[in-house]
Amino acid sequence: MQSQDKIKTIQLISSESFITRFRNLIILAWTAPPVVGLSFLLYIRMFSGEQMLGIMKSPLEIIFIIGSLILAIWFFTHFVNPIVQILKIKNFTDSDAAVNRMRQFPLVFWSIFLIYLLIAPSTVIVSAEMYTDFVAAPVDWFRIHLVALIVSIIVGLPIFFLFLDLFGKVMGPIGLDKPHITIKAKVFMIGALVPLLIDTMLVQYFWTRTGFFTFETFVVWLVLELLAIVGSVIFVRSFSQSLQPLQNWSNLVRSTDEDDNIDLLRPQSTDELGVLATNYGRLINSWKINNEILKLNSQIIRSSGSAASLAEVVDNVISLCDEAIGDDITFLILKDVDEDELVGIAQSGEPYKREGYYRINPDETSLANWIYKNGKSATIVDVNEDDRVSARMVESFNVKSTMGVPLQIGNKTIGVLMTINQQKQRDYSPRDCMLLEGIAREVAYAVQTNQLNQQRMEVEQEKKDKEELIHLLMASTEEGIYGFDLKGICIFINKAGLKILGYENEDELLGNNIHEMIHHSHPDGSDYPIEKCEIILATDRGSANHSDSEFYWRKNGSGFPSEYWSHPIYKKGNIVGTVVTFVDITERIASQKVIQYQAHYDKLTGLPNRWLLQDRLGQNIAVASREQQHTALMFLDLDRFKTINDTLGHEFGDDVLLEVANRLSKLVREGDTLARLGGDEFVMLLTSLHEENEAIDVALRILQEIKKPLKVRDRDVHLGASIGIAIYPEHGLDSNTLLKHADFAMYRAKEKGGDNFQFYTSKIHEEASNRYKLETELHNAILANKLDINYQPQYNMETGEVVGAEALCRWNSDVLGTVKVEDFISVAEETGLITSLGFCVINQVIDDILEWKNKGLKVPRIAINLSVRQINNDETVSMIIQMLKEKGISGESLEFEITEHSLMEDPQRVAANISKIKALGANIAIDDFGTGYSSLSYLKRFSVDVLKIDRSFVTDLSTNTDDQVIAETIIAMAKTLGLSVVAEGVENKAQADFLLEKGCLFGQGYLFSKPVTAKECAKIFMV
Repeated sequence: MQSQDKIKTIQLISSESFITRFRNLIILAWTAPPVVGLSFLLYIRMFSGEQMLGIMKSPLEIIFIIGSLILAIWFFTHFVNPIVQILKIKNFTDSDAAVNRMRQFPLVFWSIFLIYLLIAPSTVIVSAEMYTDFVAAPVDWFRIHLVALIVSIIVGLPIFFLFLDLFGKVMGPIGLDKPHITIKAKVFMIGALVPLLIDTMLVQYFWTRTGFFTFETFVVWLVLELLAIVGSVIFVRSFSQSLQPLQNWSNLVRSTDEDDNIDLLRPQSTDELGVLATNYGRLINSWKINNEILKLNSQIIRSSGSAASLAEVVDNVISLCDEAIGDDITFLILKDVDEDELVGIAQSGEPYKREGYYRINPDETSLANWIYKNGKSATIVDVNEDDRVSARMVESFNVKSTMGVPLQIGNKTIGVLMTINQQKQRDYSPRDCMLLEGIAREVAYAVQTNQLNQQRMEVEQEKKDKEELIHLLMASTEEGIYGFDLKGICIFINKAGLKILGYENEDELLGNNIHEMIHHSHPDGSDYPIEKCEIILATDRGSANHSDSEFYWRKNGSGFPSEYWSHPIYKKGNIVGTVVTFVDITERIASQKVIQYQAHYDKLTGLPNRWLLQDRLGQNIAVASREQQHTALMFLDLDRFKTINDTLGHEFGDDVLLEVANRLSKLVREGDTLARLGGDEFVMLLTSLHEENEAIDVALRILQEIKKPLKVRDRDVHLGASIGIAIYPEHGLDSNTLLKHADFAMYRAKEKGGDNFQFYTSKIHEEASNRYKLETELHNAILANKLDINYQPQYNMETGEVVGAEALCRWNSDVLGTVKVEDFISVAEETGLITSLGFCVINQVIDDILEWKNKGLKVPRIAINLSVRQINNDETVSMIIQMLKEKGISGESLEFEITEHSLMEDPQRVAANISKIKALGANIAIDDFGTGYSSLSYLKRFSVDVLKIDRSFVTDLSTNTDDQVIAETIIAMAKTLGLSVVAEGVENKAQADFLLEKGCLFGQGYLFSKPVTAKECAKIFMV
């Protein structure tokens, strides 16, 4: 039975491949014999050609061959079914049935095959007599069975070995405990059957050629065959004798019994297998001894690792030696270095005794002394015959035989391990000596380790006592404290000092010159001689010293600024050293630098800030006044930056500002200053100018540099700049005035569309004042809700039905009068008031819708414009949802108009916000369609409902063919996408007729109605 722990779950051949090859061999075994046999019969002329043809055609022969083949295939296929099942499930864990069938196969195969070959000759003889003119004599029956014997060897033996090879591939992974077919069996079959084959063929050949065969010839042939078989048996027996040690070794390898007899592997032949058996025997013997030693050493290591004292280690060693060697007493003897004697500290039956049970003088005759001095092992069978043995020890312990080994650490001997036999004279084997030497090696290390641990513990305790004393004196302070004697040698240092200086323990500093360790160089690395050290000089003077500008050095070579206080140490009125208290002031100095830096420089870009700019501007004004030169102040603001900041986030905006700062820095001349005042506002101070054109050149270079695409986070960013320029002394005589006037000029550049520069003029001053007034009044109007909402109805131009209305914001200021829409909307966009203004409009429209519905009016969708800031602001959608919920208005009443430009600012965020608005039931319309750059993919992606044709394409619609083509294209595209189209600015019937003809049903404009108040709009809804 196979060993379960060695079973492998691998497969060398599939079940399908096995059964195919197995059946092929069966077919070969049952079809090859007729071919070979009949051919041989024809060769020996037992039958003529005509007779052989008749035999082959006879029904009996055909039925026999086919029937026996089918029977053999059926039988053997079922016979090996357990093997096939094992291969199918791919698991050899339950292979007993398969193994049994494999072992039964040789007997079954040869039994059936030989029966087949015995019957086959009879069918041939019978077929020959029945279907040919052949008449069989008694000797013919003998001859044809000899042929069957020849066929069984020629065909059966090779095929049988092919079966064995196939089984080897299949059953190899199982790991059989005993052979399936032994080498002896294979040798016997070859050694016996091959001579038999040769003899039989010779007999047939002789018979064929001479036609003479007597009984005497038969007897001689039979004797020869028996002699061949006997010779094969003798050869196999000799070969078996050679293989026996190898078989014994196999049994030993399988066995787990520690008491196996190694002598079983003694060779029984002198051939190569005998040598192999000898070497394997030595190897196994050495392996088993080493295994014993390893187990003993493992026990010693475990006990020494966990033992609390040397006593426990020693007692355990004595017990292990007694068990392993089997002697009566084991002794452990160690060297007492102080007394120069060997001391027996432990022995069998007695506990560990530190002072020893006996002592051996180095001059005394003793085997222990001999082993210790020579560092060699010794075994003595008869102690009376060896003069190295101590008579005292023999008498005290009744010693008959003894063995001892040295305890060694490297080349140093520290003791002796001995065993004695009190019962008889014992011939110690090499195994015994090897075991004791193996134990001695681990015992030596265990004892040495224990002794070293004891010494270490004593040293550590002494050190711990000193550390506790020092800790009581200095552990309460975070300042570093160290002391040194008159020679500059460090005598103590506290933990805080070690930490500051980067040392792990005080031993690294104690005993060393402290100045050379931590105070040896100036900050620049130049030498700081000890004779010039202020601390040493103060000690020599007997006075204290303080400094906040000293420099100390750490262990790793780095330095740090330090503040220290030194005081001399007095003993009996004499100075014996100095104690120094010191602190690391790196953070203090760094904080001062940071504070100073932050006060003068921008945190994001590192450029000078407003404070430092004004300081430098004041200095430059003074120099320009004295040298009669000009100073230019250029106030720069980025175009479209607020949109980028709002849509892509402030972190992205900061990265953009950094890139802009880097580009501007490259344009700064030596002596000029580039500063950042905050946000996207930069100021460049140009000094020592002789004429205005120099400032113009710089401004042009700035505009050109800013217009180049910026690569920020793998995104291309396109910016522009608006620059305002003020010149000293023409535009102001002090820094505040120049800054203000440059700011005014910058706003004028903004009003002109950006991407340009403007010099300050008195007219700009006036316009800037008006703009500031407009901004202030707009802010107040939004807070006081003084903006008006008008509605421009939208009509079905074919039926005249009102289908919607667009909400329009109007402002009639108490201070400024009626303000144009484009004026206050542009200010709102630039200042960020557009968001607040937008919420006011939405809130008012919802209130008007609610009022109209309460009056029972049928209110169509009301369109509200959303700015770029609003559609890119997530709070816009949240605020709309909240307003509708609070006032009970459905989103289906609203339509939100956004520009094409809005779609492209931040497509992902815009798409998300549009989806939220659509979820309310509201429509989305693209206002001023055709003026932007949006594509069909944008319209599809953002789920747009309505396209509004911009009034610029409607105004000249009746006369301008280009406008006609654009309008017609927009209408056709909307139809294709299933969108509604609303034309803006329809003012005459010709425009309306053209739009209707092209398929645009809806329009708004003065042809139908101008913008009206909420009350007037209600009347329109009543119609």
